[in-house]
Amino acid sequence: MKKLFILFACLTGAAHANSDLDIAAKQLGFTDWSHYQSSKNYCLKLYSKEVTSKMNMNCSLNMECLQNDANLMSKRSMALMDSKIWKDHGCNIVMQVEVGSSRTTSGEYYEIEVAHNDELFIINGEKFEAKIYCLGWNEGDRVKFLDGSPNGVCTSAELLNLERNETCDVWCE
Repeated sequence: MKKLFILFACLTGAAHANSDLDIAAKQLGFTDWSHYQSSKNYCLKLYSKEVTSKMNMNCSLNMECLQNDANLMSKRSMALMDSKIWKDHGCNIVMQVEVGSSRTTSGEYYEIEVAHNDELFIINGEKFEAKIYCLGWNEGDRVKFLDGSPNGVCTSAELLNLERNETCDVWCE
């Protein structure tokens, strides 16, 4: 089972050997630490080019204009995060590592072992059923538990799909 916390520890801890950073990067799907850093730089430039550089600088204090601009930025951001180029460069993973989750201290993620009809999932050997639907969630997608237990010791849970950058509420069976 892969763990994001290894990379968090490498990023935030005292000096670590390059081999520790390479191992952490490999566990996230990169070839080495240099590849992770290169992807990180690419993703930040791509986000800046596609989202933040397109901000409307003529709003001044006009709240309607600012709100419209925020909505457009949100749409651009969501479209970019759903794009093939974003996923192909590992930007979804980079953003998870760099931003982290303020809602949980666990860095663990789990692969969806079985996905059936966007509503039934086996994760960590446990059965979870979507409260509504988790559209497009597939076997092999990596999920992080924002709330609830990967061991099924819960009534419900909130999952973050790291590939899709989407959350879904599920019932624990």
